[in-house]
Amino acid sequence: MPEADIRAGGVLGDLRVRRRGMGRIALLLAEDGESYGLPVLTRVKLLELEPRGLLLSGVEVYPGRNDKRDGPSYPQAWWCMPRSRPVSNQAARARQEAQEIGRTFSMHRQRR
Repeated sequence: MPEADIRAGGVLGDLRVRRRGMGRIALLLAEDGESYGLPVLTRVKLLELEPRGLLLSGVEVYPGRNDKRDGPSYPQAWWCMPRSRPVSNQAARARQEAQEIGRTFSMHRQRR
């Protein structure tokens, strides 16, 4: 790996850790609040938590060529440092939360 890539700056975004089945996933939303800053991390574990930041480990899984197989997977670790203000804008966050609420409502049958 070239030294320039090793010394490259970090990626700014809004870190989200969510439950997915029995495990957890971590995603970093880019500054627009709708796209990913990094590929999604699955099987997430919190390794370190301190005032300077937190260390997460997990596996990046890329989609496979068909529905039956996963693509390549790579073990990863993320060092995340807090910022003084949120990165994503409120309109994008509101749109995302509305989609999530709509999705969960559509999963339940209507009562009569």
